[in-house]
Amino acid sequence: QGAARAPGEGRRLQPFVLDVSASAWCGASIMEGSQQARELLGKHHLQEAAGPRRVLVLHHDMGLEEGLKVLAEHKILSAPVLRRPAGTQKIQFADDWPEDQPFPHVIGFAGVFDILGAILQELEDIVGAEDLEKGGILRVMRELEKRAPSIAAKELVHVRGTDGDFVFQEAAGKPLLQTIVRSFLVPHDVGTVPEEKVLPSLRTPDKSWKVHRLALYDEAGRLTTIVSQTDVVRFLLQHAAELGEIKDKTVEELRLGMPKNVFVISGDTSTLVAFDKMYKMGLTAAGVVEKKSGILVGNLSVADLRSTEFDQIGKLAVPVSEYLLLQKGVRRASRAESGLNKGNRNSFTGQVLATCSPDSTLLDVIESMVLHCVHHVYIVGNAGVAVGVVSPSDILDLLSLRTLW
Repeated sequence: QGAARAPGEGRRLQPFVLDVSASAWCGASIMEGSQQARELLGKHHLQEAAGPRRVLVLHHDMGLEEGLKVLAEHKILSAPVLRRPAGTQKIQFADDWPEDQPFPHVIGFAGVFDILGAILQELEDIVGAEDLEKGGILRVMRELEKRAPSIAAKELVHVRGTDGDFVFQEAAGKPLLQTIVRSFLVPHDVGTVPEEKVLPSLRTPDKSWKVHRLALYDEAGRLTTIVSQTDVVRFLLQHAAELGEIKDKTVEELRLGMPKNVFVISGDTSTLVAFDKMYKMGLTAAGVVEKKSGILVGNLSVADLRSTEFDQIGKLAVPVSEYLLLQKGVRRASRAESGLNKGNRNSFTGQVLATCSPDSTLLDVIESMVLHCVHHVYIVGNAGVAVGVVSPSDILDLLSLRTLW
């Protein structure tokens, strides 16, 4: 799979049969404990997990600043990009397009992570500047702000998306389990435009990506629904009573998000440098730690970039801890049933972290992730150090037993 398929070019899913005979790949207790969860995912359809929202769209001739503002306004991380015919007006939602006109060509997804890459491409010479390491932040801030107008105007058509794909609407009637195994958790090589039209410096890190959201389209090529991994996790919470005994197993028993090398950065690291490292590693979040103790005190996410105004882009030069304090109030506070967090805002970053302990249950993690709108729940040990991190993909991987495929 090369560039992302536009509507009309998507794959039609083949008949699906679940075979869990390869039990050597996972513990027998997890296999048995997850049986009810797999039955739940097998009897419900993808459409049932879809959220009530309309399909927000971006446009190929939007600048990075405009695209970021649209995503921020609707509190989402990624959206399909349309290439409108010349002379037509922009629409905000897919169903706003006149029914008597052919739907515009969809060139793929673009999101905050992709916009971050485009910004970093324009700042390559600054990211490695010694001034950032030697305290020359003011000079770097002035240089960032000087370049802001040209960066803001760069069009989304040049941004290659990484986390979305397109499937024909018949997928809405397929079992959730099938979609998880065949679409969400299978690595994809995704993009928005043919390779020859993508600026080499804007190509994403050389790796395959799991798909975090699927856009469904109809016979006319119109986008009808978007379903994300987070929607599926929310569906699981709504049907928690049907998950069976696995929901009460602990993170440690399930080895959920553990052992995992948690990528962390010191709070005194320049935000620009931190984002650059995250982008090159293909990460959407990083734990923020106190330099001397290694204690987890915050989380830097690409979602934080949404609230950074381009005329204040100089803020990217400041240390991560200061950047997060400037952003405080943007991310909704998270509750942790156990672990470090008891609901107090951290004075170092201004955040209330979504954390759990190795003794927290799977249901605890799902509740924290859904109720507080986060994509990463950190597993914190007794010393306050992050020993793991759970994402929606980890939860879906566990319940679907994808390691069997």
